[in-house]
Amino acid sequence: MRTVLTLILAAVCVVGYAQKKPKINQALSALEKGELAEAKSIIDAAIAHEKTMNDPKTWFYRGQIYASLDTTSGEPGAMEESLKAFDKAMELDPEQKATSSVDYNTGQIVNIDSKRQGYYAFYYGKAVAEYNAENFESAADNFTTSFYIMPSDTNAILNAAYSYQAAGVTK
Repeated sequence: MRTVLTLILAAVCVVGYAQKKPKINQALSALEKGELAEAKSIIDAAIAHEKTMNDPKTWFYRGQIYASLDTTSGEPGAMEESLKAFDKAMELDPEQKATSSVDYNTGQIVNIDSKRQGYYAFYYGKAVAEYNAENFESAADNFTTSFYIMPSDTNAILNAAYSYQAAGVTK
């Protein structure tokens, strides 16, 4: 009887150890090194793991990783995944206590709002550059994307309308 209990206890320990919790900080480190495939792999495992799936940092890092996948390689669906992840992080941490930090190089606060603002600014900046180069339809598309990322800024949608008009597109 003692042997059976010992075997059962050993099996439980082995199974418990085998289901190792993903290290979400490794995903952030991979992102900072530009290793996006590795970062994506780690964070995708983390959102499926029971110990990290409800951690706001998991979703915050996922938003950052997928935003980088979108802006650097244009991976299909990355923008939508990024925005969903930022929304989920905000749902889990509405006061942004767990997802806020200070960038000691710049002294700026880094949180969900600031990362989403940076994501918005990326597309808004592209739109302005395209407009100035008189690529009006591309500018309109980038202004529309900016509005999609941050619907509270009506300048983006207004500028998209101006750009479509300048391009002669009626949508």
